[in-house]
This record gives sequence, structure tokens and C-alpha cells, in this order.
Amino acid sequence: MKLTRSQKLLVSSKYQPQLRTICGKILPDDEESDAQFVSLLRNIVRGKHSWSSAFNNPFITASLRPHHVEKVLVETLEDSRLALRFFNFLGLHKNFNHSTASFCILIHALVQSNLFWPASSLLQTLLFRDLSPREVFGELLYWYRECGFSLSLGFDLVIQSYVQNGRALDAVLIFKLMTEESDLLPEMRTLSGLLNGLARARQFHKVVELFDHMLNLGLEPDVFAYTAVVRSLAEEFELGVELMNEMLRLGFVPSEAALSGLVEGLRKTGRELDAFDLVIRVGKRGAVPNLFVYNALINSLCRIDKRDDAMSLFKGMEMTGLVPNDVTYTILINFFCKKGELDAAIQFFSDMGKGGIKPTVYSYNSLIYGHCRLRNLLKAESFFRQMTVKGLTPTVVTEGRLMEALRVAQEMVERDVNMDLVCYTVLIDGTLRKNGTKIMFGFLKEMHELGISPDIVLYTSMIDNYSRAGKLKEALGFWDVMVDEGVLPNAMTYTALINGFCKSGSIDKAEVLLKEMLVSGHLPNQGTLLRLLH
Repeated sequence: MKLTRSQKLLVSSKYQPQLRTICGKILPDDEESDAQFVSLLRNIVRGKHSWSSAFNNPFITASLRPHHVEKVLVETLEDSRLALRFFNFLGLHKNFNHSTASFCILIHALVQSNLFWPASSLLQTLLFRDLSPREVFGELLYWYRECGFSLSLGFDLVIQSYVQNGRALDAVLIFKLMTEESDLLPEMRTLSGLLNGLARARQFHKVVELFDHMLNLGLEPDVFAYTAVVRSLAEEFELGVELMNEMLRLGFVPSEAALSGLVEGLRKTGRELDAFDLVIRVGKRGAVPNLFVYNALINSLCRIDKRDDAMSLFKGMEMTGLVPNDVTYTILINFFCKKGELDAAIQFFSDMGKGGIKPTVYSYNSLIYGHCRLRNLLKAESFFRQMTVKGLTPTVVTEGRLMEALRVAQEMVERDVNMDLVCYTVLIDGTLRKNGTKIMFGFLKEMHELGISPDIVLYTSMIDNYSRAGKLKEALGFWDVMVDEGVLPNAMTYTALINGFCKSGSIDKAEVLLKEMLVSGHLPNQGTLLRLLH
């Protein structure tokens, strides 16, 4: 493409005095001229004129070196988008070979601006180079300190990128270098991803070793980290049993990670009683599995109707230092509801509240289902109302209970029990989960005839179900109707639609809705942010 006259004169007219000064003085080690050249580059980058024209100047093309680009990037840190454009321009249009330092500077700058996608893309390109993990870490750490960056998530991205590229052991090295050569620590979700990456690579001993290292650093693993350890020891639990017995014989106390993984391995392979026996034996030495595994074992014992053993574990929790959580109570509530022992279930529900533990939709679901089975319809409706007051969406018709709920609805009508908004919310939620679209519209028609208007709970339920099913057109339709009716979306409504957009790959629409959500004063939860980041 030919340049216009104005483009040809651009460098000579605007920057020629500066170029003439530099050209007349520049020497290989002339720091003053080098600084002037960087200043010229910075002015070009920040200017409004064509970069292509400016960088067609033979002097600039011949003089440009990687360290000049590094300095320009450092001087444009406050505008990381501009820095990225400059970086990409040189690479795409001038075939410029950027230094590792330039990559690292820009990765950190983008992370500071929450531009994780371009930062991750840059990292993927950098890792294609023949660089050792130690070299990558060293350069990242140097520029992190040199530029005084506040966020260290660039290191998290390195670990994540290595894992994504099947180089989990290199990711482990980055983590160890972070703990040995700096005071930086990755986020727990990054370490969980690393543990699962090691498990996928069948590096089971490395999983346990890394998990113990995390605990020694005082980190609190999340459920995904525990899952990776469970997977690792569940693969070799026969060997684990032998090692555990040997440790007990020698008087050693197994670590929580090793014990938890082994108990879970036994439980998942149908050896619940062996797992129970192991917990009792090591408990005498002061060792206990973590709460996640403890709950799972109680659940398995309930499932095979070993009530006494399950209750023994529950009652012994206080002695072991474990505190029952909502999952613990829900397991027991569900067990007694299925047995028809509703008094016991309600007692656990009451104890749950006294312990300062908020009931979940699952504990309510069990109680509602239990009362439905015994035809205690008024009591079931009472729990419906409690759920709504607490901001929980009823899901009594989940897990194959649709027909049960429909029968309950019919009996409510026959016995003159009002079918109010709460009941319809439950039924519509369930029909959608079972793809009962026609039935749902039948319920909506009944509501209209009775003069019952949907509230935010019902609208959120419908939007959420359609979003999960990938039917975003229908979800948006209900969104528009909701807004037209003057019902304002809450955080759960925004989250449902944002998750639907993320699932369908419409990240741009998800970001727009997220901004609207923030402007309206609602905050996204961690799960929503993670979906947007990935």
C-alpha cells in the first residue's frame, strides 16, 4: 500500500528534530541518546499519528532493540491496553522478536488491570519458547519487584498455563520457587488446579507431597484440593492400608491428608465398614480425617443403614475437634426423613439452627419431601414458606419427585389448601428441571386466572432453568417480561443469566450483564467470577 504525502512526512515533520539530535550523538553505549530514543518511541506510542508511518523510518527500524521496548512498556504501565497494542503491533507488523522481559512486564501490567485473557494468551506464547520454568519465574519475579506491582496473579497464571499444557511438574517447581525465593503464595484455586493436574498425570505421590506442603504453609485447602488427594490415594488404597497399618504399629500418627484419602478410597469401593474401623483405630492415636471425608463416611453408613455407626461418628465429632456443618446435618436429616422418622429429622434441623448453621435448600428439600410422603401437606407448605422467607428457591420436585409434587398439589386443591405463589414456584421449578415446558405454562395460566403474579423468586427460577438448558432466548424472554412487570432482578437472577452466557461462550454478553449487575448494586459470587476468568 502506498503512503499518502502526509504519512510520508509524518516522521520528518513531527519527530525529525528529535531524530536529528539522536542521530548526531548516538553511540553503542551512549545512555543519553538511548534515553532520547526511548523518549521518541514513547511519544510515538502515545501520539495520535500512524504508528506504521513512524516505524517505517529506517533509523527507527535499524536502531530498535528489545531493551528499548522494555523501557517503553515500563513507562506505559498505567495504560496496559496501549502497551499491549504496541507490543502486538511490533510483533505482527514488524516481525519484532520480543524479549522474555517484555513478555513478563506486559503480563504483570495486564493482570493489574484485570485483563486476564490477554495476559494468559501472552503466557501461552511465552511458554512455547525454549525456556526453563526457573528462567520464566526469575524474569517474572525481577519485573514484579522492579515495577512494584501490587497483584501477584501473574505467577498464578504461569502455574495454570503449565498445568493446561500438561506440564504439571513444571508448575510444581514454580510454586516451590515462589515459597523459597519470595513471600508470594498462589491463590487456593490455582493450587487446587495444580493438584488435580498432578492427579490427572497419575503423579499421586506428588499430590500428597504437595498437599502436605500446603498445610505446612498454613494454607486452607478447598474442596477441589481435597478431591485431588482423594483421587490419588483412592487409586492405590490397598497399598495405603498396608502403609497405614505399619505406621500405627510403629506408633506414628498419619497426616490428615493421608488418612482422609485412604478413608475415602475405602468408602468409594464399598468398604464402608473397613473405613469406619480405620477411623476408630486412628482416632485413638489422635488422628482424624477432614470434615469433608468424615461427612462422606457418615453418608455412606446411612446409605447402607448402619445407623448406629453413623451416629457414633456424629456424636464423637466433638471429641475429635471436628464441628458438624450444614452438610453433616443435612445427611442425617435426609436419612431420618427417608425412614419416616420426622421427629428425629426436625430435632437435627433445630440443632442445626441452634449451632448457628444456616439451613440450606437441601435440608429443606428433605423435610418437605418427608412430609409429602406422609401426606403432612400443611407442614410441607410451612417449610415452603420458610424457604421463601430465607431467600432460598424451593426444589422439592428435584431428583425424580415431580409426580409426588403434582399429587401433593392435587390433594391441596381437594382439601381446600390454598395453592399460593410458594406452591406454584416449587412446581414450576420442578417441571422445568424435568423439561416439562407445557406443564409449566399450564401452571402460569392457572396463576394468571387466580390473580397470582410471579415474584423475583419464580422469575429467577425460570431464568435459571432455561439458562442451564442453554435456552438463552427463552431466558431473556422471561427477563424482559419480569422487567416490564416492574420486578427488579436480584443477585441470583443476574448470576443465573451470566452463567448461562458463560456456558454458551457468549463472554461479551456476560461481561455487559456483569457491569449492569455492579451498577445496580449487586455483587457476583466467586463461582460467577471464576467462570468469567476461565
